[in-house]
Amino acid sequence: MTLVAPEGWSPITTHDPFEKDVFGDHGPGAEGGTVTYAFYDRLEDGKRIFAFRPEMRHANGLGIVHGGAIMTFFDASLGSAAWDAVERSPSVTLSLTSEFLSPARPGDLLVCRPTVTRKARSVIFVRGEITIGNRLVATANSVWKVLGA
Repeated sequence: MTLVAPEGWSPITTHDPFEKDVFGDHGPGAEGGTVTYAFYDRLEDGKRIFAFRPEMRHANGLGIVHGGAIMTFFDASLGSAAWDAVERSPSVTLSLTSEFLSPARPGDLLVCRPTVTRKARSVIFVRGEITIGNRLVATANSVWKVLGA
């Protein structure tokens, strides 16, 4: 299965091995280097926002998107915002806390809008919300360490 980006979104090609496993298209062609991802971005009001369309493999036994998949989406999205905030200097997650408020199902388009709330020399604070349409699915707060700072 080759994933097609939703209209208005661009696929993100990640270089992180874990994110490749979570967001990657493991269908025909994936082995040939034409991997596409279910992880997208676009600009909204001058800020980068992110989207993820989970598949059945991202669901738990109840058919609801697994909290681990949502946490990975938060980590990738909030981490990208932190990375952008320090001109793409390497940074790593120090803390990531989340609250799950409503379920997501495979096929839903989850959108994350991260906000950098504070930036110091060596740490960055980022919060985010994941929505499906106007429905709030989850919120998160994170702290990032800028490597070498």
